[in-house]
Amino acid sequence: MTDEEAIKILETEKGLCCGKKKYEAIDCSISALRDRIARQNPQPLTLDELRGMGGEPQPVYLVSERYAEGNGWKICHGMTDNGMIDFGDEAWAAQVFDEGYVIAYRTKPEPPEREANDG
Repeated sequence: MTDEEAIKILETEKGLCCGKKKYEAIDCSISALRDRIARQNPQPLTLDELRGMGGEPQPVYLVSERYAEGNGWKICHGMTDNGMIDFGDEAWAAQVFDEGYVIAYRTKPEPPEREANDG
């Protein structure tokens, strides 16, 4: 069963359950499944989102086949005065993100879910 199928079943069952605690438990389960889907299929941050992180530094996960030394967690401080993306100890040209050489995510991408074999 996929996470999407489980969500559909839980949303259907939610209307049939009685009791506030059961209702809250189903809502919690749906939320956890949606969070897992988001981690397995994270959306890349846009260049504008990276530039906008200047107010409060935020962790980002970088993935690149071209710049393997850049893979992993970094703290993004937004944009420098000369238009580079600031990671504290280093700054990267916005072009590497804009052209897809490096992809930034809010969460570390996870391997996609695999469906169980039914037989």
